[in-house]
Amino acid sequence: MSRPRSESSRTAGGRRGRAPNSGDRDDAAEARIRAVLAPLVKRILDPDEASQEAVIRTVLAVCHPVVIGRVIDDLVRRAAAGKSGTAAAALAAFGYRAVPAMSVRFKRSKSEEIQVRLVGIVMRMAPGLTTSQGIDVMTELLGWLGLSAGPASRVAVGRTIAVVRAKLGSAPPPGPRSSPHGREPPAGV
Repeated sequence: MSRPRSESSRTAGGRRGRAPNSGDRDDAAEARIRAVLAPLVKRILDPDEASQEAVIRTVLAVCHPVVIGRVIDDLVRRAAAGKSGTAAAALAAFGYRAVPAMSVRFKRSKSEEIQVRLVGIVMRMAPGLTTSQGIDVMTELLGWLGLSAGPASRVAVGRTIAVVRAKLGSAPPPGPRSSPHGREPPAGV
């Protein structure tokens, strides 16, 4: 007699879909991945800004997006912990690509200090954002406002939104404005 599906999909230990001790294997796999990426991350963390930028350009040009994502995750972890000012600079150099990983860390963090660090990194990347990236970042930052751990992080988010918005205000308009009837709109509109 076969067991019902809900019982047969359970593994020993009562967890669904995972073998016992799979968490240990996941931790070991994560450790191996970090070990393989460590030399690359070390090169990215070079305090020489020109060298760091050259390595980042090379990484973006030749690495698979999954590798880039893992490197960015490691840099976010380091920057959030305050272990490395060069990690923050590297994240700013990665620019818009780093925002999703920083957003995950911001939303999971209950530390106002960590949140302020992450917002500071977004502030540093603001000048390099395109118009569409700036709009996306502002939208993300608005979500961060509601998840801020305290007043300092809310103020930092607000200031960063203002900086990104000002940057967008200085961008050239997307094209000539005209009415649907082919006439120029009245002055002041």
